[in-house]
Amino acid sequence: MAILIPQETIAHIIEEADLAEIIGDYIPLQKKGQNYWALCPFHDDKSPSFSVNSEKRIYKCFSCGVQGNIIDFVKNYTHSEFLTALEIISTKIDFPIPELKNRVVNSKYSSEEEKLFSLNEKALQFYQVVLASQEGLAAQEYLTKRGFNQEEMMYWEIGWASSKISFYKTMLSQNEDLELLRSAGLVTLKDGQVFDYFVNRLVFPIKNQDGKILGFSGRTINEQTPKYLNTRETKLFKKSQLAFNLDMALPSITISKKILVLEGFMDVMSLHQIGVKNAIALMGTNLSEFHLQLFKKLKVEVLLFLDGDLPGVKASLTSAKKLLNYHLPVQIIDNETKLDPDDLVHQGQSETLWTMLNNPQIPLFYAIEKIPQLVNLQKPELFREYLNRVFDFLLLVTEPVLKAQGLQKLSQKTNLTTSVLGESYEKFRNNLSGQELPRPPVVTITTTKRKPKTFDKQPDAYDYSQRDILQSLISSPRHLEKIARHLGGAPNPDLYIVLQELINGYQNGTYHANNWEELMAILQLSNFDYQNPFWQLEPHLQANWHVRSNLDSAILTLQEHHLIAKEKLYAQQIRETDVVEVQKKFLKVKEEIHQEIIDLRKKRQ
Repeated sequence: MAILIPQETIAHIIEEADLAEIIGDYIPLQKKGQNYWALCPFHDDKSPSFSVNSEKRIYKCFSCGVQGNIIDFVKNYTHSEFLTALEIISTKIDFPIPELKNRVVNSKYSSEEEKLFSLNEKALQFYQVVLASQEGLAAQEYLTKRGFNQEEMMYWEIGWASSKISFYKTMLSQNEDLELLRSAGLVTLKDGQVFDYFVNRLVFPIKNQDGKILGFSGRTINEQTPKYLNTRETKLFKKSQLAFNLDMALPSITISKKILVLEGFMDVMSLHQIGVKNAIALMGTNLSEFHLQLFKKLKVEVLLFLDGDLPGVKASLTSAKKLLNYHLPVQIIDNETKLDPDDLVHQGQSETLWTMLNNPQIPLFYAIEKIPQLVNLQKPELFREYLNRVFDFLLLVTEPVLKAQGLQKLSQKTNLTTSVLGESYEKFRNNLSGQELPRPPVVTITTTKRKPKTFDKQPDAYDYSQRDILQSLISSPRHLEKIARHLGGAPNPDLYIVLQELINGYQNGTYHANNWEELMAILQLSNFDYQNPFWQLEPHLQANWHVRSNLDSAILTLQEHHLIAKEKLYAQQIRETDVVEVQKKFLKVKEEIHQEIIDLRKKRQ
């Protein structure tokens, strides 16, 4: 039975909750003037752009645009549903909600799993206490040299497993069950004796999406081997179903709609130090069905950032193909340094890292450049293998422009003409007849379209302003709120529908910046003349887009057009009425509108 909370109760909670105090429980805030400021927790913020106004009871990020009230914040930050967020806040402000008193939240976990989670939490607390003690001084020194301050040690909940303070004996003294300790993978048996599984290692908790501890990874601080030791396979800890940092990265992933996939958890931690918050680590395993389903559910673009050595290149290509076959958008970060992200950060090469992160490649282009590292092109018998492996990726590209660009790049790499390569590719496709070729989903259009209109006049300032706004919205949601506020100024009614659909798409996750397949689905369901060359709505023209004026000026131009239309409407009303009083009233409104037009023109100058 659904639980209904009175609107008065919800309004009271929003009114009574101290916005800054509660948000400050989750992220550090700094007061400047009337507002509090922080690095936005919902995107990779590099300077404080997240503003909290306790008086107005709203927060807003002036970079990514996320905003809302206290319930929105707790709901999005903790990735919980509405009632849970409401309950969290009501507890913090000591305002019980009668409707939630007997609320029963059915656990998705069995009683045995809950016991294991509880034991893992106990183990984490033990390891953290040891790290903070005299026995943990050497480990603390090591972490400090690696760039971790006390705040970061606490953020990552790092612990220390000492050979001098036995975890097993401590648990035994607290009457913990040996069989449960074994089931959790925290102890091991050898020759009939019980030993701690983690000894003389830094210990890092590995959690699931709900923040429950599945197990641990231990890292040596000396020459002990292996360097990394993970919890063995248990009921909770399944290597193929791990995504380190998923619980902490979810808010940033949700907002950015991008997930950065790394190999190791130290890579994730190091990138976090330079402001990258949407990264997870596979913990040394390959992409599994679990990961593919996860990315599909999150509706994100996957950015693969694996090691730059040959195994890393091979893993990138294999993973990219899996993702494409699963109809997921994917790009690859080309790591030519042969160093992993962790090493790059600690060698002071953050700028190099950001350059790589900001220039991802589509898998086809990456394959053309990298497969020669795996296949010797100097051997004629292997040259065909190279082409076929590239053609495998070409099959998964549906955008004609990208296909053409891919063949052009392949031509430059092989010194073969694009026509020869095109014929070879068609033969490759024909040889696969009978096999089911993987294809991304095709958007099916059932709406009957009218014949596109064409410009019957030279484009004027209003047309250029509309184009600037359209191109801005296609490229980025950065000015989403500003455009939404002034949408009514668009003189082209068909364009108005497209702009509204783009705004809705960003808000409900059905449109992502520069996603041409999603854009075409919107355009083809409208009567907008997107095929007119004036609009420049072709993917290959995007690089040539330039804003004739800044967005503010474009919006002012459209506002002026809207006001001129209103002024004309009142002028017509004045002509069509014989009632003097009505004429006077309409004349006054018309004069006010005219003054607004003059003021707008001054702003544009």
